[in-house]
Amino acid sequence: MTRADDALQRLYEDTGWREDLIDSEANALLKWAENKLLAFDAQSTDAIDFETRVNTIRRVMVQIDKLVARQARMTPEERQSMLDSLAALMHVTPLQQDDLLKHGFSAQTVSDNTPMIGALTAWLDGGDLPWYDVPEQPAQWGGIIHVAAAAEAPPAPDPAAMSAILDFFNTTPTDPPPNPEDTPTDDADAP
Repeated sequence: MTRADDALQRLYEDTGWREDLIDSEANALLKWAENKLLAFDAQSTDAIDFETRVNTIRRVMVQIDKLVARQARMTPEERQSMLDSLAALMHVTPLQQDDLLKHGFSAQTVSDNTPMIGALTAWLDGGDLPWYDVPEQPAQWGGIIHVAAAAEAPPAPDPAAMSAILDFFNTTPTDPPPNPEDTPTDDADAP
């Protein structure tokens, strides 16, 4: 087993870096980490240097997990601080959150952050930030990504009909007339 395989196995067993990610997001991030680990294994002859890089990758993965999971609740300053931290860890040019917005990435909660993870990892690898195609469907839990035209309001209810409905619910039910079969009888009076 190579050092990269060993490090990757440890990442598979460690759930701390994917606490808030769904499977597709975790798989995208793990695939990126696998490629980085293989490159580090080929570049690094020193075991200590390799382990330092593995620890850095794990810290980056934890940061990405937190960023994509909490971005909708973060202030712009907190979001920028996370991006700056990622840039420092990977020694890349800092990314401004406005760059993400210009490329179609939103700070709203979406059902799948895999495209955001792909963009962040491309940037961390020194590549260009990809464009994000905004889905036409609303997010599964959270804000709507694509704003549609406002729906037409339903017509106002007819006051006479509403009055009749309310009168029905506001009347007290009357007691039905007694049924002679339901009246108790005294067995002593029976013929």
